[in-house]
Amino acid sequence: MRFRLLHKIVTYVIASIGLFALTFEGGLGGLRALVMALVVIATWFAEEPLLSTRGYRVFWNRAVVGVFAVQAFRAFAGASLLDLGIEYAAFLQVSRLAYRRTANEYQQVTILAFLDLIAATVLSTGLDYAVVFLGFVIVVPWMLALTHLRREMEEQYQPGRAHDEPMTRDLARALENDHVAGAGFLFGTTLLAVPLFLTTAIFFFAFPRVGKGFFTLGSDRGERVTGFGSNIQLGGFGVIRDDPTVVLRAVPATLPDSPPTSIELRLRGTSFDHYDHGLWSRSSSSAHQIYPERGSYVLVRPPRPDDRAYRILLSSLDEPVLFFPQGTVAFGAPARIKNARAMPRRFIRDLGGEVRYVERPSPVIQYDVYVDPSRPPVYATLSAREYALYLQLPKGQEKVAALAAEVTASAQTPEAKAAALESYLARSGKFKYTLHQPDAEDEDPLDVFLFKVKAGHCEYFSSAMTVMLRTIGVPARNVAGFLGATYNPYGRYYAVRNGDAHSWVEAYIDGAWRTYDPTPSGRAVMASEGGLFGAISELVDALRTRWDTDVVQFDLNTQMRWARGLRDWMQRWREQHRGSGLAGAPGGSGGGADHDAATRAWMQTLGGGALAVLLLGLVLFGAWWLLRGRRGGRGEDLDGSRREAIALYRTLERSLRRAGHPRPPGRTPSEHVDALRQSGAAEAEPTREVTEAYLEARFGDAPIPPERRAHLQRLARHPERPAR
Repeated sequence: MRFRLLHKIVTYVIASIGLFALTFEGGLGGLRALVMALVVIATWFAEEPLLSTRGYRVFWNRAVVGVFAVQAFRAFAGASLLDLGIEYAAFLQVSRLAYRRTANEYQQVTILAFLDLIAATVLSTGLDYAVVFLGFVIVVPWMLALTHLRREMEEQYQPGRAHDEPMTRDLARALENDHVAGAGFLFGTTLLAVPLFLTTAIFFFAFPRVGKGFFTLGSDRGERVTGFGSNIQLGGFGVIRDDPTVVLRAVPATLPDSPPTSIELRLRGTSFDHYDHGLWSRSSSSAHQIYPERGSYVLVRPPRPDDRAYRILLSSLDEPVLFFPQGTVAFGAPARIKNARAMPRRFIRDLGGEVRYVERPSPVIQYDVYVDPSRPPVYATLSAREYALYLQLPKGQEKVAALAAEVTASAQTPEAKAAALESYLARSGKFKYTLHQPDAEDEDPLDVFLFKVKAGHCEYFSSAMTVMLRTIGVPARNVAGFLGATYNPYGRYYAVRNGDAHSWVEAYIDGAWRTYDPTPSGRAVMASEGGLFGAISELVDALRTRWDTDVVQFDLNTQMRWARGLRDWMQRWREQHRGSGLAGAPGGSGGGADHDAATRAWMQTLGGGALAVLLLGLVLFGAWWLLRGRRGGRGEDLDGSRREAIALYRTLERSLRRAGHPRPPGRTPSEHVDALRQSGAAEAEPTREVTEAYLEARFGDAPIPPERRAHLQRLARHPERPAR
């Protein structure tokens, strides 16, 4: 491939990576991203002689200043500084692509792409950042090497080129050479990224993140989920429960050999106690902080070893609440790192029983839940104020009260009345579950649901039962959470989606809160789409989960666990080898079966990482060997002349080094000839002759003539001797 075309392609690849990074988290999306993409495509066709036109250069210089002035004016008008900065960064990159005449402009494209990557660390901590980072690591060595070669060509064939000076024929011929760089060159420069990547990985694992973790400068805005927030409003138009975004992953403590594809996992989140004609809200209450006891936060009783049911990986939501399955007795959360010290996280518990986190942690909140499936209902004593709170109703509920009295006429106890209302709404056949919200217009949404439409989603059913219970004197509250989860075979966890948001009822009966779900069974689990696209979606979500847990949340806690695992394994190894020196020596029982399992897991992780690095090295070495072996095929004469020229110049450099005239790393061969001339060195003229032959054979189409080889080799070995 011609050098100029290859350099151009690599330039657009690295610029596209940087511009794509600016689109993270809505940074540069929608119409702006489309316009940017079209302009980038248009800049591809900007070539000589247009690039040497003075008017074209002046236009882009003035455009850079003009757009900056517009952005400054918008900033004074109150526009977001982050959005303005992203837009201007994208425009600067486009302007460099449109005016890329010399190696300096190509280098500026690389610098701007690097700045875009830095912006991506602010905009995203997701898997998309990992893709961009990996692409940047691979392409940057290509770009730097090609730009350096272009600069050498420019300095050799057209030094000091002016802005409006057209390209000389010699420089154009050198840029059109198709033997300067190819597949082998790109692969070789890619290998330069391997030590850089390994060095970065060593720093990553060795030095703790004492703040939010690796690249977690992202926005603290949480994911907005249907049915969650400070209130719930019934009524309106549209379809709900159509968002397949995964917001929670539940990793079971144990999994059967064939896990079910879906489970009815009920996860309680938050509750609402105040109702006012279709609007549910929470009353202000005095929340209290809960403190860890032996590493766990107790809700009912301290956990037992066999109580652990799930590890929850919860995406940071707009509502800072934790979700628990039924029967949860306690939960545990990793400590937060503050000033290089592990501090317990702060959680508060509200009147409604929900647990909220005070500090918004990393994009994924991780905690373990301990569940006792046989646990009886939790008994609680309500104060007079709280009792009245859960019986509150607005005026105008006479029709609802009459219906509730009619349905529960034959029931004698509060428990029987609650069961009758649940059965009436869920199983009488008079009501239908639908994702379409009923149109209430100016009427009470609950009246429209119960007496006219008789169809709605879960919030209508739970609201109806809660209000009906209150009309017959049973305290009740509307509860929001999730119901249902689908198995992800790649991550081995159950995924809970935005569309799995659900509402149900808790009634205070005989001194305890009891759960009722009046929604008909027509509601199905929100599953991922099937087929190939569904499998790809599950795989990407599993990768994103591993990225969040293993990279974003890699902090001092994780490093301390790794260090303890290494320490325990070394102790175990010493105890096993003490005395006889054999692996099965007595006295090495150490920590027992649990310790052995932990050690094996740690060693498997370490061994897997080492094996992955080894396999990667073998693949890279094999590819390099194959490319190296193919050089002897087509075009061997020209490749041989290039290798001969490189060997000739290396011989010259060794001779100059012995003579006390080494070429500094930042000086080109032509510049070194000029320096020798200015110093009056005797080696100047032989060096000039060898250098010209080297450049013609290396970057041009003029191999070293056979009749001159011996002469040039003599000059390269003894440049200090005068030519005969």
